[in-house]
Amino acid sequence: MFEVPDAKRVRREELYDSSSEEEATNDDHLDSILREKLNAQLSGLLELDSKVDESIEKQQISKVSTGDANEDTHNDEDIEKPAEEAFSFRLFRDEESSHKVVLEPQDASEKNGDGAFVVAKRPISYYLAGEPPPEVAKEYRMAAVSADYLLQDAKKRRWGLEKPWRVTTITITTNKKMGTPGSYVSTATETGRSKKKRPGKKRRIILRVRQKVKKEREEAAKQQLIEKEQHLQEKKKRLNKTKKLRRRAKAREKKQNAKEGATSEHSSRSSSPDQGQG
Repeated sequence: MFEVPDAKRVRREELYDSSSEEEATNDDHLDSILREKLNAQLSGLLELDSKVDESIEKQQISKVSTGDANEDTHNDEDIEKPAEEAFSFRLFRDEESSHKVVLEPQDASEKNGDGAFVVAKRPISYYLAGEPPPEVAKEYRMAAVSADYLLQDAKKRRWGLEKPWRVTTITITTNKKMGTPGSYVSTATETGRSKKKRPGKKRRIILRVRQKVKKEREEAAKQQLIEKEQHLQEKKKRLNKTKKLRRRAKAREKKQNAKEGATSEHSSRSSSPDQGQG
């Protein structure tokens, strides 16, 4: 409570004992003080020059005081109306306060009335159009569309708007004519036959066992295929290995044969000159 500026403590006795006249004077005084504070806050926050004429404020205060005095002496006299309040605003920071706003009292707006048309009466041509000139009528005819044209145009396909990938077409072929009692009976019997009943407990157990055996057989067949493929791969690896070993053995034999041939030739050459000398 004491954080609020200008706060005061008031007892209940003071509130109940105060007269209506004192309340009226206090209210007017508080209104004037609050109005001054509001103007000061607006000018500080919004950077506006709210210049209220001091003469107007003085007139209001004097009128309030004279009105209170006249109420005590002359209750039948009318109280003078408050003067209009004028505020000057700045649109820009460096601009002087050139725009002035005048606040009219509520009584002035009531005197203006509910309002009416700016032009009280207009000619009929303003509301109803006459016959257009031939050029304008020709343009209207060119732009106008008949009902037959609309019906014919509605039957045409809009290729740009069609999306066949988002449409499912359903074709229904019926040999018998609908509407006969026999057809209703046949359809009822067909629907009754087409309904599948849920199997019993024993039947369900048998089906589960069969399904389990079927799955085991499929898994066994898959395992056999996998083992067969692995066996074939191992066999291919073994064959490739044996082929490589055979090739290496053949290459070694060729090298040995070549070495043996070279040594035999060398020995035969060395023995031939010795025979010639003898």
